[in-house]
Amino acid sequence: MADQFEIKLRQGETYRKSFQTGQGHQESDGTWVIDEPDIFTDCHARMQIRAAYGTPVIIELTDVEDPDVGSITLSDGLVELWITDEATDGMVTSAGKVITSAKYDIEIYYPSGDTVRWMQGPVSCEENITRDTP
Repeated sequence: MADQFEIKLRQGETYRKSFQTGQGHQESDGTWVIDEPDIFTDCHARMQIRAAYGTPVIIELTDVEDPDVGSITLSDGLVELWITDEATDGMVTSAGKVITSAKYDIEIYYPSGDTVRWMQGPVSCEENITRDTP
């Protein structure tokens, strides 16, 4: 079963989030410590954000960096998401209305041929008030 996490975007703002992955334990002070990190050697990843199931893709990230959109970086024990300000600025419908609610999932592709839906959940996007004017 995929982990659930809400992605909270702000239109026109860069988004970065890192997730520690693997088996671990919680220290007495509440800190989470990873004892056995997930190993992502030779793995690939893909993430899509859509307004709803079956609707057009709004943002797609892969483990190949796209300077206009962002990327997913996999390293042992860590998954990092980067969405550019240009991509979050594009969280709009064809009529120019901000898409404030959407969904996403992240798939990890292993060299064995296995695919795992690693994380999924809602995406919220807060509208940007400061805009370039023509």
